[in-house]
Amino acid sequence: MYEGIPMTPEELDTLAVLVRISNLPLPTIETHRFSRWEHNEATEAAFAEVKTFLEQPKHPFLSLIGGVGCGKTHLALSLGWDWLETRRGAVLYYQVESFLDELRRGYRDWERGEADPYLLIDQAKNCHLCILDDLGAHKATEWSSAKLDEIVDYRYVNRRATVITSNYSLDALPERISDRLAEGVVVVMEGKSYRRREST
Repeated sequence: MYEGIPMTPEELDTLAVLVRISNLPLPTIETHRFSRWEHNEATEAAFAEVKTFLEQPKHPFLSLIGGVGCGKTHLALSLGWDWLETRRGAVLYYQVESFLDELRRGYRDWERGEADPYLLIDQAKNCHLCILDDLGAHKATEWSSAKLDEIVDYRYVNRRATVITSNYSLDALPERISDRLAEGVVVVMEGKSYRRREST
């Protein structure tokens, strides 16, 4: 299952807990790995930047910007799995719309005394690596923008490793968020859809 990294039983138990709370989709432990990346000239610079971010980051923020299917999520998930396996700490992965949906449910349940949405916000702020996938694809409201800004700003101020993927240019994202992201490493990915390349 894991990519050839020897671990003690205790380390495997700890990793299992971190995987469970990471929200990384379990099937992607096999499919979305650096070893499964289809190398090509158009995306080689993006692959190199993601590996650099894992091994010797230039900045705590990394943004992968590009069209649908260019491999942004593949690289982000590959980074998440390697981060866990190399014992760098806790990871939280969410597609942004799913994160906001879960947060909304948490607030509704909180009103009934059944959940605490602030636990999810705290996890998003303080995990060692936060991966927010498809930023900008969600329905933008004042509330959603404020919640995302709260998380991005906290992680920016506290220099916590953060990976963002988006189909939109930084200029099309909320101004405060794009300003934070622009200070980090921004990789624009081009080329044919990764999924279409795999099917040909």
